This record gives sequence, C-alpha cells and structure tokens, in this order.
Amino acid sequence: MRNGYPEKLDCAGAANLKKSKGRPIETSESKVKKRSLREKKIQIKIVQNLKKKNQKSSNMRRIKIFLLLLTFLAATPMLAQEKKKPNLNKVESAVTKASKQKIDVKLLTEAKGIIDEAVVFEKLKDEPRTWYLKGMVYKEMYYTGTEVAGVSSTDALVEAGVGFRKSMELGSSTETYAHKALIELDMLWGDLLNEGVTAYLEKYFAVATTKFEYCSLMKPQDSTCYIYAGELAVELEDYARAATNYRVLVKIVPTKKHYATLISILKDGVKDMDAAYEVIREAKEVLKGDLLEINKLEIEILIAKEKVDLALAKLEHAIKKDPENVALWSYRALLYDRLTEAESQKNEKDEAKLDYYLDEAMKAYTRILELDEINLFALFN
Repeated sequence: MRNGYPEKLDCAGAANLKKSKGRPIETSESKVKKRSLREKKIQIKIVQNLKKKNQKSSNMRRIKIFLLLLTFLAATPMLAQEKKKPNLNKVESAVTKASKQKIDVKLLTEAKGIIDEAVVFEKLKDEPRTWYLKGMVYKEMYYTGTEVAGVSSTDALVEAGVGFRKSMELGSSTETYAHKALIELDMLWGDLLNEGVTAYLEKYFAVATTKFEYCSLMKPQDSTCYIYAGELAVELEDYARAATNYRVLVKIVPTKKHYATLISILKDGVKDMDAAYEVIREAKEVLKGDLLEINKLEIEILIAKEKVDLALAKLEHAIKKDPENVALWSYRALLYDRLTEAESQKNEKDEAKLDYYLDEAMKAYTRILELDEINLFALFN
C-alpha cells in the first residue's frame, strides 16, 4: 500500500484476492500445522475407540467365564446324582449262593466290590442291611481259607465282625437286618470258640490260641476268649502273647485275679519289672478292698529291683494287716538274707548292721516255723 492506496496488483494476485474474499492467504507452513492438528485429533479418537472396544471385549470375556462357571456348578450335582447305586440285591444273591453251595471266589470278589462301594454310598451307608451284607460277604471270604481280592482270611474275619457290629449299632434289636447280624455274630463267635477248644483237645495249641484270639475279635467286650487265649499262651510259654491278652482282659473285667496274673506274667515270664510295677500302680488305682496278693507281688518286684528300703516298708505294712501269712514272713526272711549277704561282701563290714540283719532273718524264719512246722523253705535256711 502506498499513500493509503492499494498497490497495483498483477493478474495472479487479483485472482487470489478474489478467492479469499478478503481473508488473508494461508501459507504452506500454516497448512502443515492444521494437517498435523487434524491427524492428532484422529489418533486420539482412534485410541479412545480402541479403549472402549477393549473394555467391552474384557467385559464380555468376564461374562463368558462367569456363565461357564455357573454351568459347571449347575452340572456338578447332576454328575453326583448320576453315580450308579450299588445293587444290594445282587450281593444278597451271591451270599445266598455261597452259603448253599461250594464257595465261588469269582462271585465273592464281585460281591465284595459292590458292598465296598455300598458302605460309602450316601443313600446306603447308614442302612443296617448294607452292613449286615458286608458281614456276610466277608464271613464267606473268611471261610474260603484263602486270600480273596487281595484280602487275607484273617482280615476278612475282622471285617465280617465290623460289618455285623455296625449293623447292630445302626438298627434296633427288632430291626430285621440288625437282628440277623446279631445271630450271625453269635454263630461266628461260637464256631471260633468251639474250633479253639477242639484244637486244644487235639493238642494243636498254637492253632487253638489263634482261634481264641479270632473269637475275641468278634466280641471285643467279651472276656471268655481272652481268658482262654491268655492261659494257653502261658502254657506255650509265649509270655508276650499272654500279656497282650491279659492287658485287654483287665480293661474289660478289672479283677484282682486278672491283675495278679498279668503282673506275674510280666514279672516271671516277660521279666520286665518296670512294666510289672506300672501294672501294680494301675491296679491300685482301679481296684478297691484288700489287695494282699497285689502287695506281695509289689514287694517281690521291689526286691528284684533292689529297692530294699521301700520293699521293707511295704512288707512291714502288709504283715501288720495279715500277721499269719507265711508268704509275707518268707519275703521278710528273704529280704534280710539278701541284706546280710550284701553287707558281708563289703570290704569294710558294719558288724552292727550285719548282726541286726541276721537277727531279723532268724526272727522271720522262726515265725514261719511257728505257722508251718514243716515249711521246707524255713527249715532249709
């Protein structure tokens, strides 16, 4: 512009001015900036769209997983319900056949498989019939005398007892299968007892002992078979086995006689003085009344354990309660004899002690002869 008047335009400039309608003409630099701005806006929009799409996709995945989980949970009870119920009628049929004809091991194996499933099946595990049939299957397995389906004859007998007792526990005495179980258990117990007695009479003592122990497995709270098994084990000089049976026996029938027998077995047979003394302590807690026999055994054990002072104190107490008991005076004589012997073997003897021990021993022997003139123990000593 010159002097307030526009400069003279050439033809191209006039044309551009006409197109812009009076607006300033865009340069190439401003065009680049605008294009860059548009591209950024487009990019931002694309990123926003992608985020929305990813969020929607993630939500869809969560929904799908949730629906799959619901489907699985809904199907689980159906799967449990679809488990086939064990056929107890088939088991009963197999047991009936086994009892009437020659035992079929294959048939018993199949019956065992069914009954083992039945005793843990939800709708059958608390039924007296289920456990009665278990007892019957395993009883027949025992009578085969051999291993059936990996179960030994002895283990089968134990399981038979478990089955019958469980049936009785689940049902009342008038319930059909619980009553049948009681009868079967009594018969099995009686058979084993008779087999034990027969074996004993035929001098098969080891077999007899085993049968008596089997018998006790059928009725764990019945003392009969424990007594037979324990006494026979003593005859066989199997003292550990005898002690095992008597340990159970004193729990079932805690009498002075049973405790005294167990203590004697541990003292003289097993020769375990500590174990014998523990049983004495147990007996004194359990039993009431006169425990003279138990006290005599205690004194013997204390002497054997060289607890002389304690033995002497208990012995004097026992003699005061029963002054005419020859056995107690014999223990007193024996005790002072041992004290005399021990003192006489010392390098530096205490003559006063030695005379005292000898005098007390002589008093005891004299008293024994007053009570029993022909007592060989006193006469000899």
